Amino acid sequence: MFESASTENPGIQCDHLDAVGQAELAEIKELDLFFLMKLKESHAISENSVKRCESALLESVHNKAPLVVYADFAALGYGCRTHYYSVYCTEHSYYSALQRLRLSFDVELGEWACQCPLSGFNKTCLHATLVKWYMLQHQPTLFDVVRRPVNITAEMEFELVYLLEHKKIPARIPQCILEEKKPGGTLIPSEGICPGCGHDLILQNEKSSTVYGVGSVWKGEENSFNVRVCGKECSQCGLRVRFQEFESGIHNFNDRIMVTIKLCHLLLKGVENHVSIESNLKMHFDSENIPFSALRNAALHFLALQDHSYDFTCVKCGQDPPIVIADGNWRNTCKINVEALSKSNSFSDHVNVSNMWENYAKEIVARGIYGASDNPFKVNVKYDMIAPWISKNSRRNELVPNTEHRKGLVLAEQPAESIKSSAVSYEEILEAVNNPQVSYI
Repeated sequence: MFESASTENPGIQCDHLDAVGQAELAEIKELDLFFLMKLKESHAISENSVKRCESALLESVHNKAPLVVYADFAALGYGCRTHYYSVYCTEHSYYSALQRLRLSFDVELGEWACQCPLSGFNKTCLHATLVKWYMLQHQPTLFDVVRRPVNITAEMEFELVYLLEHKKIPARIPQCILEEKKPGGTLIPSEGICPGCGHDLILQNEKSSTVYGVGSVWKGEENSFNVRVCGKECSQCGLRVRFQEFESGIHNFNDRIMVTIKLCHLLLKGVENHVSIESNLKMHFDSENIPFSALRNAALHFLALQDHSYDFTCVKCGQDPPIVIADGNWRNTCKINVEALSKSNSFSDHVNVSNMWENYAKEIVARGIYGASDNPFKVNVKYDMIAPWISKNSRRNELVPNTEHRKGLVLAEQPAESIKSSAVSYEEILEAVNNPQVSYI
C-alpha cells in the first residue's frame, strides 16, 4: 500500500496483495476451555497464563476474529518440519498492524518463533501459549513434541557417561580414518557384552540412515544393505548400546543422520579459521534438501565427543599467565541477550568451569539420543552460571571468576511491560531514514 501511495499509479499493489486473490480460506476451529484447563493441569502453563488466554478468547469472539488459525502448508506439498499459525493479537502494534501475527514451531529443534518482541530464548509469549492450547485440542500428536522433558534416570545417566568416557574421539585423528570411503553393509556396535551388567547384548532392528560426506550423500534404501545401522540392547538390564565407532570413518549422530569423520574434521578446521559450521556446509552442499540444522548439530555432537588438546601458551608468560582475559571468547560464541537469561536465587563470583562445560557436553551428546525438544539433559542457561573455557594449564583450580551475572542486576525486577503501540512502525522509520523522499511519516 505504501508502494502504491508513493507512485503515480495508485492502482499498483505489492505481490502479497496479489497473492491474496489466489489464496484458499483456512479451516476455522474453535477452542474449548476444557483443553485450556487440561493444559494447566499438566503444569505446562501458569494460572496467570490461563487468565490471559481466557481474556484473549473473549476479545477475539467479541471482534468476530478466530483466535488461532493453522496454515497447513504440508497439504500444498511443502515440508512439515515447521508449522505456521496465524494468531489473534489483542492490540495494534508495529508487529501486528492487522491485529494478527505469525508464529512458527520447529518440530526438529522444538523451538518457537513469534513476531512479537516479548518472546525470547527462555520465555514463552502469550501467542505461543495460545498455539499450545490449539495443539492440545486439535493436534495432539504434534503437542507431544512440546511436552515437558522426562526425569533423568540412572540408566540414562550411565548411557550418556559411557559415550563420553569410552567413545572419545582422539584429538589427532589417524590419516587412514580421514580417507573418505563409500559406506556399505550394516553398522553394528563393537560391544559384545553389556557395559553395565556384563550380560549378553541382543541386536535390534536395522534402520535406514543417510551418511553425509565432503560434498557427497549416501542414502539407505528400504530394500538395500547400504547405509543401515543396528543397535544393541542388554537382555538383563535393558541398557541400549548404539553404534559410535569413529574407527569406521563415520560418526553417528542420531541413527538417521551420520557424517564422515573427514567432513567433521574439515568443519573443525573451518571453525579454527573463523568459518562457521553452517557456512562451511553450504560451501560443500548446494542442494535445498540438505538438513543444515541437523548437520550442524551432528558436527557439534562430534566436537563434544572429541578429546581436544588445549595448548594455549602466552609468548611472554608461558602456560601459566597471571591474568587471562577471556571475555572475547564468550562474546564470540554466545549471542544470547542478557534479557533472555534467567536468574538464580543465589549468586556467586566463581563458577566450576569443568562441571559447567561437562553439562554442556552432555546436552549436545544427548541430542543424538533424545532429540532437541525432549532432551532431559538440556541446560538452562543462567547469567550467573556461565564462564568461558580456561584450560587446566591456565587456571589455578576448577573455580574460575565470573562476574557476568552482575550485568543481570540492571534488569528490572518487575515484569516487562507491554510495548506501547505506535502509529509509525519500525519499518517505516527505517524506510524514511534511508529514503528522504518518502513523505508519509
